[in-house]
Amino acid sequence: MDLGITVAEGDPVVVALNGELDIACAAELEKRINELVGGGHIRLIVDLTDLGFCDSTGIGTFVRGNTACLDQAVTCGWPGPTATSPGC
Repeated sequence: MDLGITVAEGDPVVVALNGELDIACAAELEKRINELVGGGHIRLIVDLTDLGFCDSTGIGTFVRGNTACLDQAVTCGWPGPTATSPGC
């Protein structure tokens, strides 16, 4: 399964992920986060609720995304799956 990335513009910008985040698609997510952070947005939510799988490369992408947010004074949130989410 591939990673789906949906961006909803607004305040905050919401980046909703679904599917699988692994080495094959982590660079695309990192690029999208960096574009949003560098684009002047001040609040960013990366919604992990429907993310079914994440490997260590994906975790590294989250860490670098969070660091980019902190470096640019962007408030970021990373809501995750609940017990009723797919894959739980």
